[in-house]
Amino acid sequence: MPSEPKRKLAAIMFTDMVGYTSLMQKDEGKARKLIERHRDLMKPHIDKHGGEIIQYVGDGTFCRFDSAIEAVNAALEIQHVFLLEDDMSLRIGIHVGDVVIKGDEVYGDGVNVASRLEPLAEAGGICLSGEVYTQIKNHLDIDLVAGGSKELKNVKDPIDIYFVSVSTVEKRSVSEETQKSEKSFSRKYVYAGASLMVLLLVAVWNLPFFSSGDMALEASGEIRSIAVLPLDNLSNDPQLEYFSDGMTEALISTLAQIRSLKVISRTSVMQYKGVRKSLPEIAKELNVDAILEGSVMHAGGEVRITVQLIRASTDEHLWANDYTDKLENVLSLQGRIAKAIAKEIKLTLSPEEELKLSPDKKINVEAHEAFLRGKHFWNKRTGDDIKKALKYFEEAVNIDPLYALAHVGIAESYLLLHQYVGTPSSETYPRGRAAALKALEIDPNLGEAHIAIAYALTEHFWDWAAAETEYKNGLELSPNYATGHQWYAEYLVYTGRFDEAKIEIKLARELDPLSKVISQIEAFTYEWSGDIETTRRLYDKNIELYPEFGGIVANAAYFFYWSVGEEEKASELLLKAIEIGKSPDELINATKQAAKQSGFKGIIKVWNDFIPVQALGNVNFIARNYYLLGEYDKSLDWLELAMEKRDFGMILVYHNPLYSDPVFRSNPRFQAIFEKMNFPNN
Repeated sequence: MPSEPKRKLAAIMFTDMVGYTSLMQKDEGKARKLIERHRDLMKPHIDKHGGEIIQYVGDGTFCRFDSAIEAVNAALEIQHVFLLEDDMSLRIGIHVGDVVIKGDEVYGDGVNVASRLEPLAEAGGICLSGEVYTQIKNHLDIDLVAGGSKELKNVKDPIDIYFVSVSTVEKRSVSEETQKSEKSFSRKYVYAGASLMVLLLVAVWNLPFFSSGDMALEASGEIRSIAVLPLDNLSNDPQLEYFSDGMTEALISTLAQIRSLKVISRTSVMQYKGVRKSLPEIAKELNVDAILEGSVMHAGGEVRITVQLIRASTDEHLWANDYTDKLENVLSLQGRIAKAIAKEIKLTLSPEEELKLSPDKKINVEAHEAFLRGKHFWNKRTGDDIKKALKYFEEAVNIDPLYALAHVGIAESYLLLHQYVGTPSSETYPRGRAAALKALEIDPNLGEAHIAIAYALTEHFWDWAAAETEYKNGLELSPNYATGHQWYAEYLVYTGRFDEAKIEIKLARELDPLSKVISQIEAFTYEWSGDIETTRRLYDKNIELYPEFGGIVANAAYFFYWSVGEEEKASELLLKAIEIGKSPDELINATKQAAKQSGFKGIIKVWNDFIPVQALGNVNFIARNYYLLGEYDKSLDWLELAMEKRDFGMILVYHNPLYSDPVFRSNPRFQAIFEKMNFPNN
């Protein structure tokens, strides 16, 4: 007579092999051998802890335990064993719940929940339900990362989840092995000593023949800095170049969330796109320990990323893997890659980092496509491209109003429209700040959003205290954000805190060593601090490195060579700057004529006569020119207009050594301007 169904509280464990499906497609024979080895390795540990394998489910297992503690101990041992296997990695999910047992069958809600938890675990990790956590928290000494409350498919109520990370498994394994060693030491120390001597002799004799691996990794030093080179576009469609560039930037941003790893910013790495240089040479130029290179393919709603990690000093391939997933799961895919790299280079992730790198949010594919197109244009940094970027970011949030990064994109676009296009600041900075605040409503941990708010508070609202708070909050959350360090350095220069500014601009330079803009800010930081020799060296070096960057050339003329009395050099650079900027022939010819007749002052007089008619985008620029001509009343007229319009250039005036004449600075009109701007230490 068939047994009657029985209800019972049980711990249910599901396991699954990572990458088995793709391996079956590549090498079916190898895949089947791995399945057999997988089952052989697991069974002793299930049996040891009183468990039962109910069913082999393809490349996974369905197990039952009477105790949650025993189930978790078995899972920890299994993951430890699989850490030693080169070709296999598991995900494990465990839940305690009510099940129905009928003969050899086990079913019910407890089984369903456990099966849904397993895919949430990282490769090599374990995902536990809140019920399991309650039963083990006072009995097992393991580190757990809270994953919040999750809605699972076909499960009525949200489930609290916790993660046992790979690093925790590794630490526990090391600890257990250490304890075993200590217990056996007293019995074996004589034999161990003799064996050690033999091994040392063998090692010395065979030293040239040792292969790479962990020994090579240690011998070559730690990896604590990395550059992600532009991913190759394998989609056979040049129109998808924006996608491969966007994925490169996204991978950089994901890795940058690991605080102990220095990650080079996009601006610098994109300069190697299509460039034929050896990897050690690139690594030396970027000053990094390792390079990550690879490719991306986007087709049929799926994305495949292939990456390999290479040690810079030896050009040694340390690790490689490929990842395929639906495009909607791209955030999870990026996190998996970042965690795999962290594991390979032996970085210990904090619980917060583990959580950040384990997102379970699916993206809206159409919104994501629009976002990537927006980033593509925004990174070009021209007025027309920023306007195009803004349209794409707005399209992304229209499709998905909760797309936090797209709101950051809107904020950053508005913040630059005033400077790059001349749009009135009253129409740009408030909108930029509002978009950044919206992003923080959705995701409070976006450091870039805090920094965008800080930038608006500095450039337009002149709320210095609030701006500094936002900068510090943003950089605490995103310490690898080079632009954040750059903008904070600018803030410190504007407020006269030059020593602190030098520290911040140095950090920005380390994170983005090939950035032209950071080079420019670095030079004016030292100039404003009064370090003339360092300033000269930086400007000369930057003009040599970036001869076509008009901003550096013009700033060198205005802010340095004129102020130190080298008028001929200043005039030469102004002529060069106006030619680089592809100005109208009429202005170029008038400038050349003025330079011959009246030198530097002749040039800026021509510019002031020409610019008010052609472009009123930067009224502060005109005020500066009148000051240099000695027409102080006109300069103050334009400064007052600039203040009324909240022109971004006003923040450059108070501590600017260019405005050094004590007669001008003591003018009541000049002093009134800065009382209204509420400068610190005014």
